[in-house]
Order: sequence, then C-alpha cells, then structure tokens
Amino acid sequence: HINRKADTFAAVDFALCSNAELFIGNSVSTFSALIELRRIQMAEHAIHYNAGNIPLQGLVPLSSMGKRLVANSHSKSLKWVFTLTLNDENHIHIISMAKVAIASAIENTHLDPVCILHIDPSVIEQAKPWAGGFVNWMQNAGVTVIRHTPLFTSKIKEAFDKGKDMDLNKYSPLYHDYYSLLGAYLRLDIPILGFVDKYVLYSNIDVFFVSDVNLSDFPHKPTHLMIGYESMELPQFGNAGVTLYNVDGMRRTYKEFIALAFDDKYIQNGLYYGT
Repeated sequence: HINRKADTFAAVDFALCSNAELFIGNSVSTFSALIELRRIQMAEHAIHYNAGNIPLQGLVPLSSMGKRLVANSHSKSLKWVFTLTLNDENHIHIISMAKVAIASAIENTHLDPVCILHIDPSVIEQAKPWAGGFVNWMQNAGVTVIRHTPLFTSKIKEAFDKGKDMDLNKYSPLYHDYYSLLGAYLRLDIPILGFVDKYVLYSNIDVFFVSDVNLSDFPHKPTHLMIGYESMELPQFGNAGVTLYNVDGMRRTYKEFIALAFDDKYIQNGLYYGT
C-alpha cells in the first residue's frame, strides 16, 4: 500500500515536472535525468544545477536530433572562484589585475566567475567611492559577488603580527600587509558559502585565461582538493594559487581543517607550517 502511494506520487511529480514551463534538476538523479532528457528532446527548457553532463544519457536511446540537443544544452558551467580584499585605494593594482583576469575568462572561456569579497567594516564608508565602482563593474560583467568576513579574522591578525616580529616578510609578500594574508586564507571558506557544485575551480587573480577550462580537463578528480606544483624543478612544493576543490569533501572536513590550519602552534609561528 505504501509503495503504491509512493509510485502514485512519483507519477504525479513526473507529470508536473515534464509539463512545467521550466525544469531545474540534478543530472545525477535518475528521476531528474529522465525528465531533463525527455524535455530536451522535446525542445523544452530544462537545466541541471550541478556541473557536468547527464550520466544517464549514455543509457537512454535518443534520436539523432535529441543527441544533438542534449550535447548543446546549457548545463551549468564550471565555477571559477577568486578572492579579493579591498581596503585601501592604494591597492588599485589589485583591481587592475582582477579586471584582466575577469575579462580574459569572459572572452575566452565558459567559466562562471564568482568573487568572494572582503571589505573591512571599519573602512566601508571610505571605500565606497572607489570599491563600489569596481563591484558594479564586476556585476555588470557577469561576476557573482559574495561579500564575506570569515570567522578566523582575529587569528589571521594575531598570526600576521607574529609573522612581522619573525621577519617572515623576507620570505613572503603576504606579510607586508595584513589584508594580503587575510585574502590568501579567504579561499578556505569556499566549502561553506553555499556552492551546490561538487567541484569548483579556484585561482588567484594574477592569471590570464587563453582558452576554455572544463571539468573534463582534470582526468583525476580530488576527494578534497588538488593543487599544482610550485614548479617542475620543485615538485615537492605545492602552490594553491590554482586549486580544484571537491566542495563536498572539503565541507565534510571543514571544521577539522580549520582547527588544524589555525592551531595555536601555527599561529605562534606566524602561520608558517614548515616544509
């Protein structure tokens, strides 16, 4: 009796979703994938909110036209996430670099750009004339802007002061400016900012995209995150300036990861983690 009820409700859901003006689903769900494939073949609006293709399409017989429509359907693009801290008009060079990176992504890729932006509450009013114009420029260009202040800002400030005392600025430009160090750690909060994608691509803003970047360009998908070598000559050192995040994996381990990253022994060492 219960199964018959469930089957009836499923049939009603299927009919409603099949005939809706627009259907948004998850391509991994068999129920959702069947509806999406059916609607695409009928040239009706359907998309999925997670990145990637529709796994079921290889198992469902489609007409030649249907296969072409599925291939051309607009599934969600890989998100490209970058972080910015805007607190001083003298950091205008950072805005210039960001504009170049954004323009190259829009011109040469199908990436979906997302900016995680931090502006210190104490300087918001002074920053409005110049930072506000840049934020408007980003949004008009198609960038999603997420204003965010991480809970670990006080730990960054403490570590920055320790790092200055230890002359760590000799080894890293991040210790020349507190906001640079904070900006480097903003990426750690990507898993808790509401992304529904399984994978997102992060990069620093000193990049230029010359061609498209797709999830299929990464033959090996990380369970948590994947970064590149600092250089081919120094493969023992990683560089998190370009990172592919497994959002689910990093979200599951977020609390433990943050606790380890900001353990007091690392704070007292200026967030230098050793080799």
